[in-house]
Amino acid sequence: MLAHTALLAALEAALLAAPAVAGGEVARSRSAPVKATAAQAVRLRLLAADPEPLSGYLAPADCTTRVAVECLGRVDSTGDADEAAGQVLQAVHTRLAANAAALEAAGFSLQLYPQLRWDQEDADERIGVVIAIYTVTHRVHTEDLS
Repeated sequence: MLAHTALLAALEAALLAAPAVAGGEVARSRSAPVKATAAQAVRLRLLAADPEPLSGYLAPADCTTRVAVECLGRVDSTGDADEAAGQVLQAVHTRLAANAAALEAAGFSLQLYPQLRWDQEDADERIGVVIAIYTVTHRVHTEDLS
């Protein structure tokens, strides 16, 4: 398995551990549709990975990978969509912080100060979006990127 795929799987598993964040509406694909009845959702996707090769032929590389964690919150006509998305972000961040040691033991060093970007779902103004960009350092084997 690619190291980057394993990273997304580890983050997803942390968010889905009981009690699951966003009621379990967590997926590793941006294209996974959000259920029309879901008040909260989280989508994980890779943005970029920058390797820093160690010395030696076919030596592994230390990789800095950026992961976007899209936190979506849906409100009724009177709610604040940004606040709803912020509540999802808070739950995500709290869960990832609580699992930082386990992620570290699995070889993923999660930096707990994400870049944040706010957005809105164009098709539905009742959906607020906060995109948290986390940086993770990990080792990648040169011969197969595992």
